[in-house]
Amino acid sequence: MPPELLLDYIERCKDGRKLSFMILFHCAPVLKGVKASNMITLPQGGWLTAAGLLQGSDVRWHILSSGDRADVMLLYRRQWVKKLIEDKQNRSFLAERGYQLPEAVTDEVIIHMLEEIRDRYDKYTDGEGEFPHELGILLQYPLDDVRAFIENRGEGYLLNGYWKVYHNPERARAVFNKYNRVREIAAGQFVGGCEWKEIIV
Repeated sequence: MPPELLLDYIERCKDGRKLSFMILFHCAPVLKGVKASNMITLPQGGWLTAAGLLQGSDVRWHILSSGDRADVMLLYRRQWVKKLIEDKQNRSFLAERGYQLPEAVTDEVIIHMLEEIRDRYDKYTDGEGEFPHELGILLQYPLDDVRAFIENRGEGYLLNGYWKVYHNPERARAVFNKYNRVREIAAGQFVGGCEWKEIIV
């Protein structure tokens, strides 16, 4: 669907449907099963809409921040996140960032880690700490790019898309293109009247 037609459709939607589309479009990669997780900022109380839409699916959610104006949510696939945490290099990085992870990565371990990230996120929004860049691991950003982002304070990147790329831009472009394709597919299904259970893989 051409962007201009999509924008026109969204403008004509009622608020509730606009919010549903916002969640769908922003989080299409995780909803379509090509990404471990997506983070999204929603209007206050918007997490209730997201939770309802995800009910009965394999996509889980966790609130990372809830304020007077907005909610920040992480939508994720448990098995994908589990594998990311189990990766030897990722585990080493997470240990450097202060996370004490047991050998077995259970649901409880994942939830505990997300709660710790939430605490760090709250401190960051209160001006009492740095942003928890380790979120990049759960968002399936390459570890070398996460490290480079921290070292360069977000400057000097080679490419900017779903994340700031410092290494192997060709690899990143291929991933960005894949994410864009599933966004277009999901948007077309939504506009075509498909229900969420038909759109989520």
